[in-house]
Amino acid sequence: MQESFLHFIWQFQYFNKSGLRTADGQSLHITKQGILNSNAGPDFFNASVEIDAVQWHGSVEIHVKSSDWERHQHEADPAYNKVILHVVWEHDQPTFRSDQTLIPTLTLKDKIGEDLINRYADLISGKFGNPIPCANLIKNAKPISFLNMIESSAMHRLHTKALFVRELLHRNNGNWEETTFQLLCKNFGFKLNAEPFLLLGQAMPSRFLTKHRSQIMQVEALLFGQAGFLQEEENDSYFLELKNEYSFLKKKYRLEKSPLNRHQWKFMRMRPPGFPTIRIAQLAKFVVSHENLFSLFRDSTNYEQLTQLLKIEQSTYWQTHYQFGKQNGSGKISGLGKSSTDNVLINTVIPLLYAY
Repeated sequence: MQESFLHFIWQFQYFNKSGLRTADGQSLHITKQGILNSNAGPDFFNASVEIDAVQWHGSVEIHVKSSDWERHQHEADPAYNKVILHVVWEHDQPTFRSDQTLIPTLTLKDKIGEDLINRYADLISGKFGNPIPCANLIKNAKPISFLNMIESSAMHRLHTKALFVRELLHRNNGNWEETTFQLLCKNFGFKLNAEPFLLLGQAMPSRFLTKHRSQIMQVEALLFGQAGFLQEEENDSYFLELKNEYSFLKKKYRLEKSPLNRHQWKFMRMRPPGFPTIRIAQLAKFVVSHENLFSLFRDSTNYEQLTQLLKIEQSTYWQTHYQFGKQNGSGKISGLGKSSTDNVLINTVIPLLYAY
């Protein structure tokens, strides 16, 4: 038995809930299973249970054996004092909070269907010989169930992305324009460079970029400077021009020292069009091409209109260079392709509007 399986069972309540009782014989009714916690602390928070007609609100901790509570030293951790229910596969000893109060325990060993346990065992054993363990089971699903699953998963994914947008909005004190810019930055990094791109967006207030929309070179200087690409020495004339411009603008806007260094950007196993240098140049071109990014996305009415907005080509220098001083030997470097454009739309515009 694995703890992750018990998380799944508890999250979706896939067990027999009739006549539930705790390990010490108290009646138990589950009002709310709580929200799965992917960070440190108890496994589920904001849960509600009724034990012997008394309503409890707090966290739920899940283990294979109840003795794992002490093995993980939860009894000495104040973060676990709000646990109202200990859910285990096997109960082998009572568990206590740091103040020595007993934690009610629910045992699931005899409450989960054998068919579900066997299917889980088959999935994790690799029995089906497919990189996606459940691939061979899809054909057994009814069409209505399959469509419902896809719709449910899509909405869950969209809701998660929207929560991230709301978190950014909170950090930006309700500023939708700044939030839009930071979200756009993150998604110009795609998968490998999403984190440094987000840091770049947070370190470079978009209002300063907007002031220089008429000069692509100044926008590039600010972005490449804050990204940490202008810290080293290069003989390339365009690099030197950007470095001098960044030195002036950094003082003008009292920008803090760049939070990023070149080594934080990933180049390995990428073709030049996907290099972060090219993506930063494309982001700069998008910024100078469009004002008021939030209004731009909010007022766009259809997919074709949005894809046209993202049909951008980076500045002339970056059409022939993939890094400073390094020319592309195989011809012109193209702008954002269709798949990249769709990626940006899916991960930026849709969650943004949904959150709004």
